[in-house]
Amino acid sequence: MRMCILPDVGNLIDTLQRCRKSKSLECARRLYETACCHGLDSESSVGNFVVQMLAECGYIASAEQVLQRLDFQNEHSWTALILGCIDHGRSHHAFDLYQRMKQSNVSPSAYTFMALIKACIQLQDAERGRVVHADIMQNAGVRDGYIDNALIDMYVKCGLLPKAREVFDELSVRDVVSWTALIGGYAEHGPGELALQCFQMMKEEGIFPNDLTLVCVLKSCGSIGALVEGRDIGREIMDKGLQGNTILSNSLVDMYAKCGALPEAQEVFDNLLVRNLVSWNVLIAGYAEHGPIYQALKCFEKMRAEGITPDGMSWTSLIAGFSEHGPAHEALALYEWMQREGILPDAVAYASVLKACSNAGATDKGRELHQEIVSKNYDSDLFISNNLIEMYAQSGTLEDAQNVFNKLEKRDICVWNSLIKACAVNQEGMLAVHYFEDMQRQGAKPDIVTFTCLLTACSHARMVDEGKKYFMLMRDLYRLVPTIDHYTTIVDLLARAGRMFEAEKFLLEVVPRSLHDEGMWAALLTACKAYGEVEVGERCYKWLSQKNPECAPHVHMADIYMSLGRLEDAYEIDKVRKLSAAKNKPVFATIEVNKEVHEFVSTIIPTTRISDLQKHMSSCLERQGYIPDICQIVRLMIEEEEDFLFNPMEERTMAFGFLSMEPGQSIRMTNIACSKYKNRRTSFSKYEEPRSHWTNLYCGLLCTNKYAIVVNCTHFYF
Repeated sequence: MRMCILPDVGNLIDTLQRCRKSKSLECARRLYETACCHGLDSESSVGNFVVQMLAECGYIASAEQVLQRLDFQNEHSWTALILGCIDHGRSHHAFDLYQRMKQSNVSPSAYTFMALIKACIQLQDAERGRVVHADIMQNAGVRDGYIDNALIDMYVKCGLLPKAREVFDELSVRDVVSWTALIGGYAEHGPGELALQCFQMMKEEGIFPNDLTLVCVLKSCGSIGALVEGRDIGREIMDKGLQGNTILSNSLVDMYAKCGALPEAQEVFDNLLVRNLVSWNVLIAGYAEHGPIYQALKCFEKMRAEGITPDGMSWTSLIAGFSEHGPAHEALALYEWMQREGILPDAVAYASVLKACSNAGATDKGRELHQEIVSKNYDSDLFISNNLIEMYAQSGTLEDAQNVFNKLEKRDICVWNSLIKACAVNQEGMLAVHYFEDMQRQGAKPDIVTFTCLLTACSHARMVDEGKKYFMLMRDLYRLVPTIDHYTTIVDLLARAGRMFEAEKFLLEVVPRSLHDEGMWAALLTACKAYGEVEVGERCYKWLSQKNPECAPHVHMADIYMSLGRLEDAYEIDKVRKLSAAKNKPVFATIEVNKEVHEFVSTIIPTTRISDLQKHMSSCLERQGYIPDICQIVRLMIEEEEDFLFNPMEERTMAFGFLSMEPGQSIRMTNIACSKYKNRRTSFSKYEEPRSHWTNLYCGLLCTNKYAIVVNCTHFYF
C-alpha cells in the first residue's frame, strides 16, 4: 500500500480507523510516523486513537510512550491503556496506571471503573476491589446500574457474599442481572438455601428469570438436595419450551443426578436433542455418586461408543465412584486405564485413587502414587494430604501418616482431623489426645468432625474418662451440638468398657429420642454379646426388632443365650430368624500382591490349593489349643453347616498370600463388612481385636516369622 502524506487531522483519523478495522498495525505505525513528521503527534485526537489501537494490540509500552507525548490526556486514553493491560494479562500494571491517572488529575469515568472491576475479578483481589468501590462512591456521578451490578459480581467472585448482599440491598432498582449475580454467588459459595430464597423474592418483585438465572438456581437445588424446588424449575423450563437449550437441559440433568433422582435424570438425558461431553459427565457423576455404580461404567462405555472422548472429569467421576462404593480394585484398574489413554490426573483424581488404595489395602500402590504426587508437586495440596494420611492409617503404617502431616507447611482443620482419625484407626487413643491438645495450642478450632474422630479414638482405646471429658468439652466450651455419631460413639465407649447399664442409661436419658437409631442400640447389643449381658441385650434386641423386623439381629441375641447355656431360647430366636428369611450377605476381603489387588468373596468357593492350606492352618490352630467360640459350635449343630468353624475370609485371603508371595514380603489384608446387615457373626472375646491372635499363630506355625502380616479389619459392630 503506497502511503501519502496526510497533514489533515480528520483524514489522518479516518485512515487510522480503517487500519484499526483491518487490524493493520503496520499501516497505523506508518501513519503515526507521518503525523510525528508534521508535528501532529501531540494532537490529542490523533494520539488518543493511536494509544487505543496500540493498547488493543497489546503494545502497552509503546502506548504509554505515545500517551506521555500528548499535550492533553483524557480519561479515554487512560481507560484504553488500562483495559489493554487487563485484556493482555497485566492486571497488576493496570492499577499502577490508575494511580498515575489520578496523579495526572484525570478523573476516571464509568468505563474506567468497569475496567478496574474486571481487573479485580481477574486477580481475585477483594482488597483492591474495596478501594475501587470507595473511589466509585466518591465519584457518585459515574455510578449507574451497570457499575452496581459489576460490583455485586466482583464481590461474589471474590467470595465476599455479605459485601455483595450489602451492595445489592442498597440498589434502588434491581434488574434480572442484579438478581442473577447474587443468586449465582449463593449457588457457587453457599448457602444454597439463600439462592432459592432470592429466586422466590425475585419472582415476587415481578422480575422474570433468564436462562443464566435458572442455571444458577438448578445448581443450588443440586447442592442442597432441594429436589421439590428443582422439579418445579424443571416444569417451568418445559412450559417455556426451553428444553432445547443444551446448557439448561444439562443443568437439569445435573440437578436430578445430584439429588439422587437418577430415573428422572436419565429421562431428561434421553430426551436431549444434543448430548455433549457435559451431558454425559453429569449423568456419569450422578450414577458414580448414588449408584448403581456399574450403570456409571455402562454410560461411560456408551459415551465412547458414540464417539465422544472422555475427559479428566469423566475418568475422575468413575474412579471416585468405585473408590467410594467399591469394588476398590476396579478404581485402581480404571486409573491405570486413564493413564494409558494419556489423561493427566488432577488433585481430585489423585485423592480418589488414594481412597481406593485405602479401601483395597493396596499400600504398595499407594506408596507408588505418593512418589508420583511428590514428583508433580502435589504433596502440599491439603486435599491430597488428607487422603494420603488416611491411606497410610488404614494400612496400619501410622508413622507414614505422621510423616505426611509433619511435612505440611500449612494445616487446616481437615488435616488435623485426618491425623486424629488415623490415631483412632490404629488404636492410639493417647496419641489422638496429644494431637488434639497440640491442635488447640496452635490456634486451630476443632469442629464437629474433630470430636467424632477424637471420641472414636477414646472408644477404641477404652479411655472412658477422657471420652466423657471431651464430650462435655464439645458441648460446654465449643458450643457444638452433638450429632448421632457423637452419641453413638459415647454409647460404644461405655459398652466397650463393660459398662452396659451405664451405656443404656446414657442412651435413654441423655440422647434425644429423635436421634435414637439402629447404630446406637446395635453397638450396645454387640457389647452385651461380648460380655454375656442378657438383660440389656434383650432390651436392645426388642428395640431393634421393632424398628426393623427384616434386619433384626437374631444371631447376636441367639449367641448371648447360647453363651449362657440357654439353648432353648437360642433355638426359638433361630426359628424367628429362619421365618424372617434373613440371609447373610457376602463378606469381601482383599489382599495386595506385587501391587495388584485380589478380591475374595465368601460366597465363591476357593481353589483346591487355597482350601487345602486353609485346612492345614485350621488344624495347626487346633493343635495349639485354639478353642472356637462355643456359640459357633452350637450354631454348627443347629444349621448343619460344613466348614463353618474354620472358614473365615481372613484365612482364605491369608492362604492366598502365603501361596503367592516370597518370604520377607508383607501380607496386607483388608476385610470389608456390610454396615447395614444384622445377621453376621463376628466372634471375639471382650472386645479384643477380631482374630488378632490368629496372625501371630500363623506366623509361628506356618512360616516362622518369615512374613509380616498386617490385617486391616473393617468391622461394623451391630
